[in-house]
Amino acid sequence: YTGNTIQQLDLPLVNNSHVLCFFKSGKNEFYIGLNNSEEGILVLKKNKGKFQLKNQIKTLGGNTFSTGSGFAELPGGEIAVSTFGNGVWKLNADGSQTEITADPIFQNKDVLTMFLDSKNNLWISLNQLGIIKYDLKTFKNYTTKEGLGDNSVYSICEDKAGNIVFGNYENGITIFDGKKFKTLNKSDNLCSNNIQSVTCD
Repeated sequence: YTGNTIQQLDLPLVNNSHVLCFFKSGKNEFYIGLNNSEEGILVLKKNKGKFQLKNQIKTLGGNTFSTGSGFAELPGGEIAVSTFGNGVWKLNADGSQTEITADPIFQNKDVLTMFLDSKNNLWISLNQLGIIKYDLKTFKNYTTKEGLGDNSVYSICEDKAGNIVFGNYENGITIFDGKKFKTLNKSDNLCSNNIQSVTCD
Protein backbone atom coordinates (compact mmCIF):
# COMPACT_ATOMS: atom_id res chain seq x y z
CA TYR A 1 0.00 0.00 0.00
CA THR A 2 1.59 3.26 -1.14
CA GLY A 3 -0.73 5.56 0.78
CA ASN A 4 -3.07 5.92 -2.17
CA THR A 5 -3.09 2.66 -4.05
CA ILE A 6 -2.50 -1.03 -3.40
CA GLN A 7 0.33 -2.58 -5.41
CA GLN A 8 0.00 -6.28 -6.07
CA LEU A 9 3.35 -8.06 -5.90
CA ASP A 10 4.31 -10.57 -8.56
CA LEU A 11 5.80 -13.31 -6.42
CA PRO A 12 6.74 -16.94 -7.21
CA LEU A 13 4.03 -18.53 -5.07
CA VAL A 14 2.21 -21.82 -5.49
CA ASN A 15 -1.48 -22.27 -4.84
CA ASN A 16 -2.82 -22.04 -1.28
CA SER A 17 0.17 -20.13 0.04
CA HIS A 18 -0.39 -17.86 3.02
CA VAL A 19 1.78 -15.14 4.49
CA LEU A 20 2.49 -15.94 8.15
CA CYS A 21 4.80 -13.05 8.99
CA PHE A 22 6.35 -9.96 7.45
CA PHE A 23 9.52 -8.13 8.51
CA LYS A 24 11.46 -5.07 7.34
CA SER A 25 15.19 -5.10 8.06
CA GLY A 26 17.47 -2.15 8.70
CA LYS A 27 18.75 -2.53 5.14
CA ASN A 28 15.21 -1.98 3.81
CA GLU A 29 14.88 -5.59 2.79
CA PHE A 30 11.51 -7.24 3.31
CA TYR A 31 11.25 -10.81 4.59
CA ILE A 32 8.03 -12.73 4.00
CA GLY A 33 7.48 -16.01 5.84
CA LEU A 34 5.13 -18.44 4.10
CA ASN A 35 3.16 -21.40 5.40
CA ASN A 36 4.19 -23.67 2.52
CA SER A 37 7.38 -25.57 3.37
CA GLU A 38 8.25 -25.73 -0.35
CA GLU A 39 8.51 -21.94 -0.52
CA GLY A 40 10.12 -20.94 2.78
CA ILE A 41 11.05 -17.25 2.88
CA LEU A 42 10.93 -14.56 0.20
CA VAL A 43 13.35 -11.64 0.47
CA LEU A 44 12.28 -8.51 -1.39
CA LYS A 45 14.19 -5.32 -2.19
CA LYS A 46 12.53 -2.08 -3.25
CA ASN A 47 14.04 -0.63 -6.42
CA LYS A 48 12.74 2.52 -8.11
CA GLY A 49 9.46 2.29 -6.23
CA LYS A 50 8.86 -1.37 -7.06
CA PHE A 51 9.48 -4.52 -5.07
CA GLN A 52 11.75 -7.09 -6.63
CA LEU A 53 12.58 -10.59 -5.47
CA LYS A 54 16.15 -10.61 -4.16
CA ASN A 55 16.29 -14.11 -2.74
CA GLN A 56 14.19 -17.11 -1.87
CA ILE A 57 15.30 -19.29 1.04
CA LYS A 58 13.80 -22.74 0.69
CA THR A 59 15.94 -24.66 3.18
CA LEU A 60 17.58 -24.08 6.55
CA GLY A 61 20.43 -26.43 7.32
CA GLY A 62 19.47 -28.41 4.24
CA ASN A 63 15.90 -29.01 5.44
CA THR A 64 12.62 -27.56 4.22
CA PHE A 65 10.69 -25.68 6.89
CA SER A 66 7.56 -23.78 7.82
CA THR A 67 8.19 -20.27 9.08
CA GLY A 68 7.12 -19.78 12.67
CA SER A 69 6.31 -16.51 14.41
CA GLY A 70 8.70 -14.41 12.40
CA PHE A 71 12.00 -12.61 12.33
CA ALA A 72 14.37 -10.48 14.42
CA GLU A 73 17.37 -8.40 13.38
CA LEU A 74 20.40 -9.09 15.56
CA PRO A 75 22.99 -6.41 16.49
CA GLY A 76 25.37 -7.50 13.74
CA GLY A 77 22.68 -7.16 11.09
CA GLU A 78 22.00 -10.89 10.84
CA ILE A 79 18.38 -11.96 10.56
CA ALA A 80 17.07 -14.57 12.98
CA VAL A 81 14.16 -16.62 11.66
CA SER A 82 11.98 -18.90 13.78
CA THR A 83 10.38 -22.09 12.55
CA PHE A 84 8.01 -24.68 13.95
CA GLY A 85 9.94 -27.93 13.90
CA ASN A 86 13.32 -26.69 12.70
CA GLY A 87 14.28 -24.26 15.46
CA VAL A 88 15.76 -20.77 15.05
CA TRP A 89 18.34 -19.94 12.42
CA LYS A 90 20.58 -16.96 11.78
CA LEU A 91 20.86 -15.72 8.20
CA ASN A 92 24.34 -14.28 7.83
CA ALA A 93 25.37 -11.49 5.47
CA ASP A 94 27.57 -13.86 3.43
CA GLY A 95 24.60 -16.12 2.70
CA SER A 96 25.54 -18.80 5.22
CA GLN A 97 23.18 -20.08 7.91
CA THR A 98 23.83 -20.79 11.58
CA GLU A 99 21.44 -22.68 13.83
CA ILE A 100 20.86 -20.84 17.11
CA THR A 101 18.89 -23.75 18.58
CA ALA A 102 21.66 -26.35 18.13
CA ASP A 103 22.50 -26.16 21.85
CA PRO A 104 21.35 -29.20 23.91
CA ILE A 105 19.19 -26.91 26.08
CA PHE A 106 16.64 -27.01 23.25
CA GLN A 107 14.74 -30.22 23.87
CA ASN A 108 12.56 -29.59 20.85
CA LYS A 109 12.65 -27.25 17.85
CA ASP A 110 8.95 -26.26 17.90
CA VAL A 111 9.20 -22.48 18.29
CA LEU A 112 5.92 -20.73 19.12
CA THR A 113 7.24 -17.17 19.15
CA MET A 114 10.45 -15.16 19.36
CA PHE A 115 11.26 -11.64 20.55
CA LEU A 116 14.40 -9.45 20.65
CA ASP A 117 14.34 -7.01 23.58
CA SER A 118 16.03 -3.60 24.00
CA LYS A 119 19.07 -5.25 25.62
CA ASN A 120 19.52 -7.58 22.64
CA ASN A 121 18.28 -10.63 24.50
CA LEU A 122 16.50 -13.07 22.22
CA TRP A 123 13.53 -14.72 23.94
CA ILE A 124 12.50 -18.01 22.32
CA SER A 125 9.29 -19.82 23.27
CA LEU A 126 9.25 -23.59 22.84
CA ASN A 127 6.05 -25.61 22.68
CA GLN A 128 5.38 -26.99 26.21
CA LEU A 129 8.99 -26.32 27.28
CA GLY A 130 8.89 -22.71 28.46
CA ILE A 131 11.15 -19.84 27.43
CA ILE A 132 14.81 -19.78 26.43
CA LYS A 133 16.62 -16.47 27.01
CA TYR A 134 19.62 -16.06 24.70
CA ASP A 135 21.95 -13.11 25.39
CA LEU A 136 23.79 -13.92 22.12
CA LYS A 137 26.38 -15.86 24.16
CA THR A 138 24.61 -18.11 26.66
CA PHE A 139 21.19 -19.72 27.14
CA LYS A 140 18.88 -19.84 30.16
CA ASN A 141 15.63 -21.80 30.39
CA TYR A 142 12.59 -20.52 32.30
CA THR A 143 9.60 -22.77 32.96
CA THR A 144 6.76 -22.91 35.47
CA LYS A 145 9.30 -24.23 37.97
CA GLU A 146 11.01 -20.81 37.90
CA GLY A 147 7.68 -18.96 38.05
CA LEU A 148 6.66 -18.65 34.41
CA GLY A 149 2.87 -18.74 34.14
CA ASP A 150 2.73 -21.40 31.42
CA ASN A 151 5.18 -23.61 29.56
CA SER A 152 3.60 -22.60 26.25
CA VAL A 153 3.92 -18.88 25.48
CA TYR A 154 2.29 -17.50 22.34
CA SER A 155 3.46 -13.89 22.37
CA ILE A 156 6.17 -11.71 23.95
CA CYS A 157 6.71 -7.95 24.27
CA GLU A 158 8.64 -5.46 26.40
CA ASP A 159 7.07 -2.56 28.28
CA LYS A 160 8.54 0.91 28.88
CA ALA A 161 10.04 -0.17 32.20
CA GLY A 162 11.95 -3.01 30.52
CA ASN A 163 9.71 -5.76 31.86
CA ILE A 164 9.19 -8.73 29.55
CA VAL A 165 5.52 -9.66 29.13
CA PHE A 166 4.47 -13.15 28.07
CA GLY A 167 1.08 -14.10 26.63
CA ASN A 168 0.33 -17.60 27.89
CA TYR A 169 -1.60 -20.42 26.26
CA GLU A 170 -3.65 -21.30 29.35
CA ASN A 171 -2.72 -18.91 32.17
CA GLY A 172 -3.17 -15.26 31.20
CA ILE A 173 -0.08 -13.05 31.06
CA THR A 174 3.20 -13.21 32.96
CA ILE A 175 5.37 -10.16 33.68
CA PHE A 176 9.10 -10.67 34.29
CA ASP A 177 11.22 -7.86 35.76
CA GLY A 178 14.48 -9.77 35.36
CA LYS A 179 14.24 -11.31 38.83
CA LYS A 180 10.64 -12.23 39.59
CA PHE A 181 7.63 -13.47 37.63
CA LYS A 182 4.09 -12.19 38.22
CA THR A 183 1.13 -13.84 36.50
CA LEU A 184 -2.28 -12.25 35.93
CA ASN A 185 -5.25 -14.32 34.76
CA LYS A 186 -9.06 -14.48 34.90
CA SER A 187 -8.98 -14.41 38.69
CA ASP A 188 -7.44 -10.93 38.32
CA ASN A 189 -10.27 -9.85 35.97
CA LEU A 190 -8.38 -10.65 32.77
CA CYS A 191 -10.94 -11.44 30.08
CA SER A 192 -9.38 -14.80 29.15
CA ASN A 193 -6.62 -17.14 30.21
CA ASN A 194 -5.80 -17.93 26.58
CA ILE A 195 -3.68 -15.03 25.29
CA GLN A 196 -2.74 -15.29 21.62
CA SER A 197 -1.04 -11.89 21.34
CA VAL A 198 0.35 -9.18 23.63
CA THR A 199 1.41 -5.62 22.74
CA CYS A 200 3.21 -3.22 25.07
CA ASP A 201 2.63 0.53 24.72
